[in-house]
Amino acid sequence: MQQEMLNRPADPGAYTPAEKVVYLEIIRERQAAAFREVAITLMNDSDDGVRQAACAALAAVGEPGDLAGLYQYQLAASGESGAEVARTALAGLAIRLQLEEEAVTQATTRLAGASGEDAVRLLKTLGTLGTPAALKALQDAAEIIMFAAAPQEDQARALLETLSGWQGPEGGEAVLALWQRLEEASLRLMALKQYIAHVRRSFKEPEQQRERLTVIEGLCKTDAERQEVAEVISRISPKGN
Repeated sequence: MQQEMLNRPADPGAYTPAEKVVYLEIIRERQAAAFREVAITLMNDSDDGVRQAACAALAAVGEPGDLAGLYQYQLAASGESGAEVARTALAGLAIRLQLEEEAVTQATTRLAGASGEDAVRLLKTLGTLGTPAALKALQDAAEIIMFAAAPQEDQARALLETLSGWQGPEGGEAVLALWQRLEEASLRLMALKQYIAHVRRSFKEPEQQRERLTVIEGLCKTDAERQEVAEVISRISPKGN
């Protein structure tokens, strides 16, 4: 069945959306590099499911130059689900081709001139890449975003959420360090909540959670911060979350 579809003329316009998705899944599973142009073409299909399948296929058969195309697709995606698929594909392509550092460089270059939703998506891309260089790029971005004269809440939230969800303790440590340096009350509370979320995800034993949160309770500067930590500690069960 798979070979039969690959033997059919590579004319994406001749297929129904469902057939296009199947076609793209076969390209992805077979890593059929000869059909790379089909995947690229179908990234502009009118059907959302086809576009997402095309991104996944391109991750499996794409070339180094396709990183830029996936970045462009992610920024142009009309919804977050499409952008997330593009981010995943971009990271998959970078890993397959061992181009993680190049992917980080492209993200940081674009981030330097980005604003609004574009900046948010690029920050999330660095989180998806998940390399030490990506973490360093996020920390560098934090110096600009979190300490701006007029911080943008959407970017600050995306940055903190990305660091909080980092695979490994380094992201949480970065959030904690930011929280201790921040002065603006709403940003501090936002950072505190993300650090708490990191602790709750990273440490499964209630006593470990309680120990870490008790330490930061003494570092709180406002009643709102102290209340936030105290409420979380009170909800930690001795037997589990």
